[in-house]
Amino acid sequence: MARGSARRDHSVVRRWGSLFLAVVLFSAFVGPLPALAVWPPATGVEVEPNDSAAAATPMPADGTIMEASYATGSDWDYFSVSLVSGTTYIFETGPALDALGTNVDTYLHLYDTDGTTQITQDDDGGVANFSKITYTAASTATYYIASRPYSTSWGGYDYGLRVYPEGTLADGSATITGTVTDGVGPLEGVTVTDYVVDPWFFALDSSYWSVLGSTTTGAEGTYQFDTTIGFHVVRFELDGYYTQYYDGQSVLELADSIELADGETVTGIDAELMVIPPMATNVTETYRASVDADGNEGMDQSESYRGSRTPALSADGKFVVFYTGNSFVPEDDNDERDWYIKNLETGEIALVSADSDGVVSGYTEENTSLNEDDGTAAISGDGRYVVFDSNSNTLVEGDTNQRTDVFMRDTVAGTTVRVSENADGSDGYVEGDGFYYYGSRNPVISRDGNYVAFFTGNAFVSEDVNDSQDWYRKDMTTGEFELVSVATDGTQSDDSGGSEQGPGAGRAAISGDGRYIAFDSWASTLVENDTNGLRDVFLRDMVDGTTVPVSFDAADGSEGWNYGSRTPAISADGRYVVFLSGNDYVEEDMNDNDTDWYRKDMTDESLELVSVNPLGVAGNNGMWSNEGRASISDDGRYIAFPSEADDLVSGDDNSEADIFMRDLTLGETSIVSVSSDAMLSNGWQEVCSMSADGMIVAYDSWSDNLIEDDTNGCADIFISTFGEPEPSDVTETPLEGEDRYGTSIEVSMDTFPEGADA
Repeated sequence: MARGSARRDHSVVRRWGSLFLAVVLFSAFVGPLPALAVWPPATGVEVEPNDSAAAATPMPADGTIMEASYATGSDWDYFSVSLVSGTTYIFETGPALDALGTNVDTYLHLYDTDGTTQITQDDDGGVANFSKITYTAASTATYYIASRPYSTSWGGYDYGLRVYPEGTLADGSATITGTVTDGVGPLEGVTVTDYVVDPWFFALDSSYWSVLGSTTTGAEGTYQFDTTIGFHVVRFELDGYYTQYYDGQSVLELADSIELADGETVTGIDAELMVIPPMATNVTETYRASVDADGNEGMDQSESYRGSRTPALSADGKFVVFYTGNSFVPEDDNDERDWYIKNLETGEIALVSADSDGVVSGYTEENTSLNEDDGTAAISGDGRYVVFDSNSNTLVEGDTNQRTDVFMRDTVAGTTVRVSENADGSDGYVEGDGFYYYGSRNPVISRDGNYVAFFTGNAFVSEDVNDSQDWYRKDMTTGEFELVSVATDGTQSDDSGGSEQGPGAGRAAISGDGRYIAFDSWASTLVENDTNGLRDVFLRDMVDGTTVPVSFDAADGSEGWNYGSRTPAISADGRYVVFLSGNDYVEEDMNDNDTDWYRKDMTDESLELVSVNPLGVAGNNGMWSNEGRASISDDGRYIAFPSEADDLVSGDDNSEADIFMRDLTLGETSIVSVSSDAMLSNGWQEVCSMSADGMIVAYDSWSDNLIEDDTNGCADIFISTFGEPEPSDVTETPLEGEDRYGTSIEVSMDTFPEGADA
């Protein structure tokens, strides 16, 4: 294409995404900053030893980047440079050219012509922890620069150094022109902003931009910038339309940069803006579940102010279990938080955290607290079996450990048993095990109720000798325990929970038949090459005895280094695992300071971004609460998830975490936490649970505007329902193995016939 028009070759337009190694969301600009006229720039290399002014490596004062390294923490690198009297120069350190996203803490000294008299010094005056000095030369002579690590304990780092006259890196002029439309006709009044960047620092700090100017489009939708040389990005803004960067990108991190040479005019830098649609929701009805059959809020206890939390929905959407400080039945007189189950069809509500005689949970004098944490429960597919954790020591006989335990309630037979105990009633205590203190918690249940997995500091098998918290699976028919958090070769985890996670951490999900268990762990010994020191998500096949990473990128095997990965949910057949991660696995997820929800297909190891806005990129915020949990439909198509982002749907202006649903077949994101007439909630939401078909979602919320007469001033459990799903032509490929259908982290299937024993 002829010079002077918009081009897509790499000499003119460059995708900045490849440079994003440590990206910060664009929120402010540092300026005015020069732009490099040529990239990559001219380079030089220090000549060691250059540990004194006498041995200084000569360098030019024209912006050439001198590549250097600190051999040790005490290494001083000297450089000499010729300056012209009266000229102001910039002296700055920056990243090595082969590691543009790497920060190094440098210290820079400027010496007079004798090489010993210090003129000035700087530590962190540049980008990140790099150094920057501005100095006007007193004479035309040779000056000396010395660079060293900030600490003598640091060494072996590469970095760069450059010197140039202030304002000369963008010494030249160029022009950008273009047209903005809405796809039908020209748009007048669009604000068009011109940004210029210094590529040396862009990968390290994406906010290192300068606004050179802005203009508006005329009646024909056209605009023109007379600007500088260097690398530019153009942004287009108009009320009622999505903001866009050239070329067709919604976020700065994915924008195309335009390289301009002196005297060049680039045309065709156009944009087609998209109208912001109404708020997307498919909710047909929203109602409150945390009330009794007569609609009473149950605010009769001192703990009532805590409200109702942490719902788990049965596969058919008929039953919901939740944790509450409210009292909905007369026998709930313990003035503590308890687990309840509600039949959503009849309105009948019953205690779950009661003993086999129906007496509500309690504690003896040996226990000093009851149900002090938010707690976790899971429910079988037909709603008959509920597993839950509790600090109570009165639910079963012989509970003397004064720790949190996992229990199972048969809501048909009215019996309660302790899951976290051996056949002889012992609780797995091992002398000297420091994590015994944390007890057992966070259970999940297979859909038939036969398998329960839970997190524990106790040891229920002889090979558990790691003195740490682990995941176990218990067969409720045979009473057999199996370790879940072990490597394929049987190596135990070195830190499945650890003191860093604390007693309430660690989440898992179990497939419908109980064969596959997805769990998060800080362990580094479960799979090879786990070196990030962060929490990761793994999948254990209890039949084949294999453990594989879920939160590793299949494309390159990388595990991610941002905030780790956690809180899995699993599809019915175990094919799909959903998890929350601070890692960026796809180009559309360039918001490195945020966490996002992903779905991984375990058949081909592909990763798909779930928390996606209408423009196809990750939301502008993540989910930071440790309690935030997602849920997935049987076929893996629908995913309900919490997020603090406000751009996943238009009109989300409540500044709260909301519940959303992603349809991965249609590629659409909609909001769940709205009233029946689509009013946005005015409170916080964070835990959700979905029915097997994805048409019912239960969630907790602090909102008081989702229904009328919500006057209790605390969290409640809400149910949102949806219409029939649109047909899908996607052919599902289940993982190998028989009878592979199950559910997500909250729901399981019905195998026990009514009236049978657990």
